[in-house]
Amino acid sequence: MGKAHRFESQIDRVDQGSSIHVIPVPPEIAAKVGNAKRVLLELGTQDRRPALKGVKSGSPFIMVGRQILQP
Repeated sequence: MGKAHRFESQIDRVDQGSSIHVIPVPPEIAAKVGNAKRVLLELGTQDRRPALKGVKSGSPFIMVGRQILQP
């Protein structure tokens, strides 16, 4: 397992035909993650391994589904 990088962010709703939710990732954190295709997301009591997207565009994010948003 790699090194942990912690940061605070918010969950943003993006409307593009169907509404999706994303967690913006600071570019400096994405740079530290490097070429990893999946990251460990600890959100409350849930652990997931979502893909880190948008790194090449300079606006990295993690997409989150409804199962994560519902308590």
